[in-house]
Amino acid sequence: MTLPRTTFILRFVHRDGSEIEEYEHPDELAARRHMDLFGKEDGDIYSRIDLIEYDWKTREEHHLATLNLPESF
Repeated sequence: MTLPRTTFILRFVHRDGSEIEEYEHPDELAARRHMDLFGKEDGDIYSRIDLIEYDWKTREEHHLATLNLPESF
């Protein structure tokens, strides 16, 4: 089995700055579908979610998208 050269990372930034969570996907479609599960109701936990393409050969990240979440009250 050959690992992919690129993977797609969802980077969840916690609103309180306590931590950053990352979830890796083998393809962009799966990562975008995961990202689409989140919306403004998640703003109490996360301030934003970034979609990153990671190239394992060059070890470079390429920003693809950001979902900014409004603060929930």
